[in-house]
Formats: sequence, structure tokens, C-alpha cells
Amino acid sequence: MKNMFYWAGIISILICLPLRVSAQSYEQMWKQVEALEQKKLPESAIKEVQKIYEHAKQEKNMPQMMKAHLTKASLSIDITPDSLDRELSGLKTWVAEEKDPVYKAILNHLLGYYTFGTGKRDGAAIDAAIAYFRLSLQDKDLLSRKSAADYRPMTVSKELSGKYCGDNMYQLLARQAISRLSGYFIVNPVLAEKIQTEILSIYDGLIDFYQQQGMTDARLLLMLDKLNYQENDISRGGVNENLRLTDEQVITLLKQWAEEFSASPLCGEVYCQLAERYDRMQDYTAKLHAAQTGLEKYPQSPSVNDLKEQVAEVLTPRLVVEIPFAYPAREVDLKVKYRNLTGLTIELYRMNLPVTSNILKEEITASTVSRYGKLVGTRHYQLAATPDYMETDTLLRYKFPTEGIYILKSIPDGHRKYTAYGKAYASSLQAIFLGLPGGKQEINIIDRLTGHPVAGTEVAYYRVSQREGYRLVKAYPADSKGTVTLTPPDERNWLGINVRKPGADYMEISYAGFSVGGYNAPASRKWEKHVSLFTDRALYRPGQVVHVSGIAYEQSGDSIRIFSRVRKDVVLRDANRQEIGKLSLATDEFGAFYGDFVLPETLLPGEFELSVESGENRYIRVDEYKRPTFDVVFHPYQATYNVGDTVLVSGEAKTFAGVPVGLCRLNYKLTRSENEFWRFRTMKLFWQ
Repeated sequence: MKNMFYWAGIISILICLPLRVSAQSYEQMWKQVEALEQKKLPESAIKEVQKIYEHAKQEKNMPQMMKAHLTKASLSIDITPDSLDRELSGLKTWVAEEKDPVYKAILNHLLGYYTFGTGKRDGAAIDAAIAYFRLSLQDKDLLSRKSAADYRPMTVSKELSGKYCGDNMYQLLARQAISRLSGYFIVNPVLAEKIQTEILSIYDGLIDFYQQQGMTDARLLLMLDKLNYQENDISRGGVNENLRLTDEQVITLLKQWAEEFSASPLCGEVYCQLAERYDRMQDYTAKLHAAQTGLEKYPQSPSVNDLKEQVAEVLTPRLVVEIPFAYPAREVDLKVKYRNLTGLTIELYRMNLPVTSNILKEEITASTVSRYGKLVGTRHYQLAATPDYMETDTLLRYKFPTEGIYILKSIPDGHRKYTAYGKAYASSLQAIFLGLPGGKQEINIIDRLTGHPVAGTEVAYYRVSQREGYRLVKAYPADSKGTVTLTPPDERNWLGINVRKPGADYMEISYAGFSVGGYNAPASRKWEKHVSLFTDRALYRPGQVVHVSGIAYEQSGDSIRIFSRVRKDVVLRDANRQEIGKLSLATDEFGAFYGDFVLPETLLPGEFELSVESGENRYIRVDEYKRPTFDVVFHPYQATYNVGDTVLVSGEAKTFAGVPVGLCRLNYKLTRSENEFWRFRTMKLFWQ
């Protein structure tokens, strides 16, 4: 949603982008500069800008002088980034010589802006930039009396600025300082918090100014803007945890403002923000109430469309149907996620189309089903109510009568206009892939339900193109054990693959990769360098030591040679992929190396990365956590199992001192992992 209080472009100082001005001579000169920039002739553009500067200097036209100076500086930096320091020095000289307090404020603002552009991210650079921004805002009374319109073409104002905020130079410079500071990302949490504190201070100064001026609407908009900044974490452009507001604090403030600013038509935005906060908390009943209240009280609010969207988001029905396993003549589970529905009807159509048909690649519509499908089954399901508007999961049983290609037509009760269609390929076959030396493949064709090999089948390869669709290249018959050993065809094109039986070709064609002479395995193997990394664990707390080790080797086929007495640089990067440590480690006679990183005491939690040249990356998690006091160990299984068997799992829970943990409740999760050449694509029906 676009919040009306988001003012990134309300008013801005134009540093690089030339605007049209009232004087015809300047307009023509700036057009010439713009034309040169479009032709990518920056040096010629600089010469034209210098002419504008000299012309403006003779006329004592300060806005044009300043715009020309800044445009020239920007073009120079584009050509030679190192020239930024020279331009900063020139700005400092100008500030020292400038007598007009408003222009002096603008120049100090630009010094703060460009100080962040030097790439320096230390405390000194941040302190300097903040000091310049403070200098630019110190003469609040004078700046507030100066209209931004008087400083064209350096400034441009948009609707909200003139309508609600007075369109003065103080709020322009304050808003631009907030924008620049908030866009300056830094990893160090202490320095980041210094910037965030300064942003909040500028917000407070501007809010106080609006209150003193009796500008109620402007104050409300800015308070909402500040709240939007302070309620988000750093990953969403917000603040550190100790400055961030909790859900409860945000809701309390919004409810207070709903009372305090009830006379303002902009108060509709307060209810819009309240609804959004409830949405984050997944309290959809409260979200609906907030949005409906806002619509009832403020039907003419600028936020009325956003409020209507909030209501629709809660009340609109939602349905997702998945078929993870489609097997002929056997009931399978339909995984259904839904809300705001009491029932649905599933109509099953068997399609009279081959698996290679391009029609199956297109969006399925009612016309497609009517032309190529035959209704073979209908079933209605009652769904439990969702009074809290929360999405609910359930399983519904359904049977595909025979092998074939089917379309499931999902018709929600009372919402027929939301009817959706989805494909299902009901086949009893499954393929398991094994790579062999020399670029060959072994493909075992089995029954998807029992796991038994299926004879009398074949593997089919297809050439795949956007224009021609699927064209059969070659079919490879399986042996009596359902096994095919082959070298994939060299078509130098995208290949598709499926398995089939005579008269029963119903498995969806899956991509098998791009075939290039020898497919995925080259005929002649070269020695390839590898470096494997290891850590002593996967989870660490700030301040702990990360023990890292590795082995450097090279491999050709099944042959391996280690690298001894060589140095490898291991780099540690934080959650924002900023380098925070580097070790140069030497391998021993076995190709192994070892080292330790000490994590900083103060850092942002998240996923950290360890990397090494010509090697793999290793990821660790850094977070505050409580050390576990017990462990659960499962006993190794001894027997073998087939599909349909009951598996007995046993284990024991003990403290790390070896004492059994009794009278406890065990929660477990069972995960199924498929080992197969390609994964059967789940069919999803989705609408909202």
C-alpha cells in the first residue's frame, strides 16, 4: 500500500537533474545540457553548465548559480569519482564565503549529503554529516518564513507539501535530511543507532514546529511517518531493537491519535495504519473493525481506497488446492487451504489431449475444458467455518478413476465467479535417476505406490522449443527390471523427459536440462580444484569462537590429490554480507587447515557466511539463544520397510548429565524426502 504520509518525493533539492525554468535563456541552456547528457557527453555538458554559471553570476541569480555549480559537481563526480573530495572542498569554501543564511543552510545540507557519498562509514564521517545537517536546520525561524517556491529551480514541491505543510525551506531541508540519513545503511549497530537517533530528533523538531504553528494535518502526517519508521526493524528500513516500538505501543499510539485528531479528514489514515498493524499480528477481526470504522467515520478521506482494500483483504474468500500425489484408481489427499468458505464442488474432467500438447502448457479456461474434456466425476465437500477470517488447512479425499490427464474444476459455494482450474497427471509410474561415469545415466522405472520395478516401459526424450513445443527425439525401452542405461541424446537444445507404457503416456514431461555433447558429464575429465569448509557447529552466540577447518584438494573423476603447504584465505561475512574477519591459513601435509574467528560481542544476528577462494561457502547462524539442557536420541533402525508397512521408532531423552527426562510430552515432525530424477509437479488451484 502506498501510504499518503510517505513523502520521499514531496520536495527535493535537485542536484543532478536539470529542470525547466521561467527565463527563456536559461531554459534553452539547460535543454542543451540535457541533450549532451543524453548523448553521454559529460565533458561537453560541463562546459555548457559553466556557461550557465557565468551567466547567472553576472545577473546575480543565486538559484541558477547554485544549480549550475551542483550540476557541474555531479557530472565531474560521474567522470572521476575521486573528484568528490575536491567538490566537497569547494563547497566548504563557498559556505565560508556565503552571506545569505538560507543559501548557507542549503550548502550545509549539501555538505552533509555529499559527506555520505564519500564511501566512508566510520564514526568521524557520520559525525561530520550529522553536524552539517544540524547547521542547515539551526535557523528554524528564518527558514520557516522562506517559501520553497522562491528558490526555483533548486527546489520542486508536490501536492502534499503545499496543501498541508506550508512548503517552506525548513521542512524541505528537514525532510531531505531524514531521507538522506535513513538511506545510509551501516552495519555497525552503535553507529547505526547514532544515525537513527538523529533521524528521530529531526522528526521531533519538525513535529514541534508544526504544533507551534497550529498545522494539525501536517503534524499528524509527520507523526504517522515517524511511526512508520520507528515500528520497523532495520531489514525494513527501520531502527535497532532498543529504539523500535512494540505492536502494543504502536496500537496504543494509533488509538490515541484517532481520538486526538478525530476532527481531521486525514484521520482516516490513522485507521488505515491501525488495520495494517492488526494484519501483521494476524488479528483479522480487529483489522476488519479498524478499516470499517475508518470508512464509516471518514468517507471522504484521501485514504478511503486503502481502507476499502483492507476490508476486501479480510472478506475476500481464498482457496488453494494442492495434489501432491495423483495415482489412478486410488483415493489421494487434496491439500486445501481456505478461508471465508463453507464448501466447494470439485468437477473432474478427463482431457482428450496427448501429453505433448501445447494446449496443456497454456492457461486452462472453461473453453478448454468444454472443447477437450469429458466430465467423469463430481463431488461436493463441506468446509468448517472460519469465523476469525484465519486461513485454515484441511485434507479432502479424492479418486482419479484411471490413468490420464485431468482438469480439476474447483467451484466455491456462493462464489462461482471464482471458479478455478488446475491440471493433474495421474500416472502409476515414477523414475529414479542415477548418474554414471562417461556421461551415462541409469533410470529405474518403478510403481509410484509400491516402489516395485515396472517392465514393459520406456524412457522418452523430447526436444523442447517455444515454437514447436515437444518433439519426440528417442524412446529407450526398459529391461525386465524396469531399468534403462543410456547416454542422453545430443540435440544441443533443451530436452524434456518422461516415462510411459504402450498406450498409456500420461506422465507430465519435465525438463531434463540442456544437452551439449556428452550432456552433463564431459568425456575427458579435467582436474578441478575444491576446498571444503567445516565448522564445529551451526549456531553461535555473539562473542563466541568459531572453529573453522577445511581441506584443499583437486579431483578428476574418482581420483583425488590433496594440496599441501599452500595458503588459503578464509573470509567471514555478517548477515549483511559485510566482511568482519579474514584468516590466511596454510594447509598441512594432508591438505587440511584450521583457524578461529572470534565473533564481536555487539552485532546484528542472522545468517553469517564463511567463504574461501576456489571452494564452497559455509553458513552459520549467529543469535542469542539458551543452551539446551537435554538431548533426544533415536535408536538406529535395524529392519527394512516397504510402502504400507508400520515403522516403529524408539528413542530416549536424557539430560547432558545422563539423567533420563521423565514425564515429558514429545512433539515430533515426520518429513518425507523424495529421491527421484524429477519431482512430480504439484497441481495448485489458486484464486483470491
